[in-house]
Amino acid sequence: MKSIHWTIFLISLVTMTYQLLLTRVFSVTMWYHYAFAVISIAMFGLTVGALLVYLRPVYFDPHIVRQRLALWSVALALSIPTTFILQLGLPFSGAAEASLLFELFVMLSVIYLLIGIPFVISGVLICLCLTQFPRNIGTLYAVDLVGQHWGRSHLF
Repeated sequence: MKSIHWTIFLISLVTMTYQLLLTRVFSVTMWYHYAFAVISIAMFGLTVGALLVYLRPVYFDPHIVRQRLALWSVALALSIPTTFILQLGLPFSGAAEASLLFELFVMLSVIYLLIGIPFVISGVLICLCLTQFPRNIGTLYAVDLVGQHWGRSHLF
């Protein structure tokens, strides 16, 4: 059962660290006020991930939860650097001229969808940990909060 505690700790730590990294990068590569959108995207992605688990109970069968956790953990590990590098490669001017508003809207939509992918995966993982091991819900939630706190205060 200790492996589930480590799993949720590391997922929370990685998710919070990725969120902080994106806010720092957005404030430099885009205008600083776009960095505030990262928090909303993270919360939205985590919610979408939890909804996936709720709406697809057959796919997330309790008998194969450890295999699903392993699969989605690999997906998280691959999605973070991939989406981060792809996002950095997208051209962003940030010009708010009337003739470029549609282009700005499309580019922001692509960027936000792209960086939201790891948060959705993280939402699936955290939801699986919290819902499939209900006997340890108190300690699992505490470890989740410790991972978030550690990622927020000790890494940056």
